[in-house]
Amino acid sequence: MVWTILATVVVGIWSYALILLWQIRSAVPYLRNQPDVFLDVAESRNSSRWPRVTVVAAARNEERSIEGAVRSWFGSDYPNLNVVVVNDRSTDRTAEILADLNNHYPSLKVHHVTELPEGWLGKTHALHLGASDMKSEWLLFTDADVTFHPKAIRKAVVFLETHRLDHITCTPDSKGGTWASKGLLSIFAASLLLYFRPHKILSPESSATAGIGAFNLVKTSVYRQIGGHLEIALCTGDDLKLGKLVKLNHFRQMMLFGNGMISVPWYKNVPEAARALEKNLFTAFNYSLPTAFFASACAFIAFFAPYIGIFFASGFQEISFAAAIAAQLAIFRYMGRLTGVPMTAALSVPLNAMSIFYCVMRSIYMAKKRGGIMWRDNLYPLAELREKGKI
Repeated sequence: MVWTILATVVVGIWSYALILLWQIRSAVPYLRNQPDVFLDVAESRNSSRWPRVTVVAAARNEERSIEGAVRSWFGSDYPNLNVVVVNDRSTDRTAEILADLNNHYPSLKVHHVTELPEGWLGKTHALHLGASDMKSEWLLFTDADVTFHPKAIRKAVVFLETHRLDHITCTPDSKGGTWASKGLLSIFAASLLLYFRPHKILSPESSATAGIGAFNLVKTSVYRQIGGHLEIALCTGDDLKLGKLVKLNHFRQMMLFGNGMISVPWYKNVPEAARALEKNLFTAFNYSLPTAFFASACAFIAFFAPYIGIFFASGFQEISFAAAIAAQLAIFRYMGRLTGVPMTAALSVPLNAMSIFYCVMRSIYMAKKRGGIMWRDNLYPLAELREKGKI
């Protein structure tokens, strides 16, 4: 009886996930496939036709990546572009590198933050500051290690204006990492994609929304209307929350696949990923232990029960577990292609699931041990984050 219930549950979960992924795949466009000119080609050649876009990035100890990122932004062929970088209390050579870049790109605007105001996370404060005095029509929030294809911004703006949108966000390519950390990426990316339900984001009746830190392009007037980053000042998942604020205020948004257009380095190994994701994963459960453990238990059953059941069950149950495994492999084969993860890594589902469970459990353990979330050398108490860090 137990095996029958378990088999029915897991085959239902993975069948639903496969159907959902198929809907997403059919509905979500690729940025690389979008035109980079308006229908009126003559207008496209007129630089005044293109609205001003300001790239805003927060940098904290980014000496390894900031130069390549800034050079890629200025390498854009977009005809009306500003770039603002906020150096958030860096202790490495970030400020020095930005000064050298400023000599090469005089239009680069750099802010230096030496003290963090109370009630803010370092990143949300830096992004809010960087966007505060800009007069451009569009704000493109990104991370200090993200690089763009020269046509990425142009294609995004054409898409926005053609579809009369207020906000778009794009998934990036993730470069680098070991075999194991790339396998973890396939699980992480699949979880986010199924959570976002991007094929439903445009519908005002749906609660689906998305925001990705590598590429959040939002109309400046909309950003001002929602209060900038003020309402999400203590949200560690600020990128996702920015998208949620846009949707809650009834503006139009979409998500695109940015493969080939937007790139971000992935973590070198699983321990590095666990440290980096430490601030985000417990946040997903609103810092609630019961919620975190219940969700983790359900996910554990969904991932591992098919592999256990196929050895101990028989008949219809065994067939159901095999079907669940087949659905898993189909999902992660697609995610491997989407994220650039080698198939051998993407299809090692049990190993990858163990990696993500390790990251989640570590995030919970470190938060409870410290009594808060440590980010950019500041400790934020869990009680404060629960009260002020949700929308």
